[in-house]
Amino acid sequence: MAKDTLSRLSVAQDKNTPSTKRINFLIDNIVKDLELFLQGVTSNEKA
Repeated sequence: MAKDTLSRLSVAQDKNTPSTKRINFLIDNIVKDLELFLQGVTSNEKA
């Protein structure tokens, strides 16, 4: 869900600009970190 929202924000820019590629790379990293964090939180709650 978070990735969809962030992806929509990045689509608003011109896709061919280098800064957009950097932003998308950062968004991907942030989303991966968030997903790992949330998985850890939910697994701790179940324990």
